[in-house]
Amino acid sequence: MSLKRSVESVTRVSLSLPPKLLEKFDEASDRAGFKDRSKSVQASMRNFITEEEQKLDRSGFITGALLMIYDHDTADIDTKLTSLEHRNRKMIASSTHMHLGVSHCLKVLVVRGQAGEITNFEKKLRNLNGIMQLKLSYMKTEAS
Repeated sequence: MSLKRSVESVTRVSLSLPPKLLEKFDEASDRAGFKDRSKSVQASMRNFITEEEQKLDRSGFITGALLMIYDHDTADIDTKLTSLEHRNRKMIASSTHMHLGVSHCLKVLVVRGQAGEITNFEKKLRNLNGIMQLKLSYMKTEAS
């Protein structure tokens, strides 16, 4: 019986990361039991792809929460966030803000509306300078 090995090619990539982010990533990877950084990055990328593919069905009504951590010291971030919230007030049911430290804040927006509109809003928020983390968690619901 001959054993055939599948030869899967790989592509090497280079990333620029803040040192503390890489340190925390490596620590989390170690806790999760990954033997090397490449495997951990691959798993992270697969999770990211899965989450994004779930958003491809942009039809229907959803209700959810947008959670974001941002750097309060970034120029005009609070003004930009408030402006975006006001322009999208029909989909925002609630907003809350919490101080996490000297310069980091948590903002939670409870949203409801058409899936496509909410994911477009998420993309606008994600691209603001100063947003450190952003996550949309939602459920399909009936329109109210």
